[in-house]
Amino acid sequence: YQRRVRGSNNRHTYTLPYKPMGNAQDPEAPPLNPVSEGKTRICIAGYGQSVHFCKARNIADQIVKTYPNEYESWYYGPSREKFFQWLATWKEKAPPEWQEHKTSPICWFEKADGSVDVLGGRDKLVEWTMKTYPNSELSTYCDTFLLTGYFEEPKPTST
Repeated sequence: YQRRVRGSNNRHTYTLPYKPMGNAQDPEAPPLNPVSEGKTRICIAGYGQSVHFCKARNIADQIVKTYPNEYESWYYGPSREKFFQWLATWKEKAPPEWQEHKTSPICWFEKADGSVDVLGGRDKLVEWTMKTYPNSELSTYCDTFLLTGYFEEPKPTST
């Protein structure tokens, strides 16, 4: 359920944001490879059928489209059960800031130097975006709860 899309100097890896049907297995999280030099990776993990995960993923996608030289993205959207299993395992080796997070999605930033800044849920990503890019189209996009592109597949920009 990982799909590689090759574009102009970009490789995108993402996991489909819904639970596979039939005998198919839930997807594993894509690898978190090193962040491209000079960029910040926006990471969004949550269960694929969560409205809040889809909105956070769409906001991150808009940020990367607007500022492709500054940001790249990584998404993981398995089934609800698989996400909470992943979150519990991830928190075992994660920074203390993650320990209190219990919802879908969880949003964080990674930098090339290995530093991690955990935001929290979709609401914290919206808050950060509106503070960082006030009076912009991104701010307007965050201020709505429209599900534009809800069923469109995301196109993360990191591998």
